[in-house]
Amino acid sequence: MGDLDGAAGVKACRTALARYPHAARFEFQLARSLHKSEAFGEAAALYGSLVERGYFAALVNYGWLLNNGQGVKPDEKAAVRLYMLAAQQGDTLGMFNVAMAYDTGQGLPLNPTQAADWIYAALRLGHEYSIKQMSGPAAGWTRDFRIELQRLLKQAGAYNGPLNGVFGPEVWNAVRMVQTLPFAPTPGGKVPPKRWDPTSIPVNSPMPR
Repeated sequence: MGDLDGAAGVKACRTALARYPHAARFEFQLARSLHKSEAFGEAAALYGSLVERGYFAALVNYGWLLNNGQGVKPDEKAAVRLYMLAAQQGDTLGMFNVAMAYDTGQGLPLNPTQAADWIYAALRLGHEYSIKQMSGPAAGWTRDFRIELQRLLKQAGAYNGPLNGVFGPEVWNAVRMVQTLPFAPTPGGKVPPKRWDPTSIPVNSPMPR
């Protein structure tokens, strides 16, 4: 939510909706402002309505509320399904959340390889939060995940160190530069025949059931 002013946002969005009823863009901004103000129940209701109407931007935020049981009954699997839907449409925070689910086995089967694929996808798209999280020891992630991400970065030509699961300066430099490499492998490791295209995402990953 960043520096969003929740109270001011709620007031402005309610004014806008009084003039333009049912405008999804204003409803989403109202939901974000309510979320920031910790009015979780009303935020969840708005996000849920927007998701039902196919409003892409609401997927991750509603998923967060479901995952944390804020304003709505907690439902981890439903949350991860929304993260996956967002990730498959190119949402980088959705990709990060899907990766976490795969690497913890919470909401998805434990699969550090898929987790690394999704983080790699987010890195290729320049997702600053993913870059920040991988620019440290990544101690909260499994060793298998860290080794697989090193492998993907090595395949991309961004990393020349050992595949040992230890993140240091070489990995940190790699996660910042990989987005600039035009012929780096797409998520999953396949080298494209032409310049990398972000539409190669999503990763071929099954939807959670």
